[in-house]
Amino acid sequence: MNRVTTLLLLGSVLFVVQCTRAGAPIVGTWQARANDLPAVTLVIAEHNGRLSGQVTFHFQQKIGDAWQITRENPEPLIEPRFAGQKLSFSVSHENAHPGESGPADPPVRFEMRLTGPYEGMLRSVNYGVDSETKMVRAR
Repeated sequence: MNRVTTLLLLGSVLFVVQCTRAGAPIVGTWQARANDLPAVTLVIAEHNGRLSGQVTFHFQQKIGDAWQITRENPEPLIEPRFAGQKLSFSVSHENAHPGESGPADPPVRFEMRLTGPYEGMLRSVNYGVDSETKMVRAR
């Protein structure tokens, strides 16, 4: 084997090892912002090949001349799955909106489609394309 072929083979092996070690490309912290404040924070972890995480919705209200976060609801992800370039998960509707919903309300389903290594689009499956929110990976 000549030197160039050996270097290419070694580089390919190192690339595959690094990709395997890095886990799913969705793993990390993602955030959407509105009014110069956090709007949604999504944290995805992977342990032994299984995804877990939580999503926090930062409810905003304009008080006087300034936007403020008035409520934050962190919710654990229910059955997170990543396939292709899409993360799917659900969150409890009852816990996310206490007093406004009850145990009979089904979980709200979400999908986040990666559009690049540091960007994705999050949408509520229940509410459709109109609910799409741009998410950016925290660096």
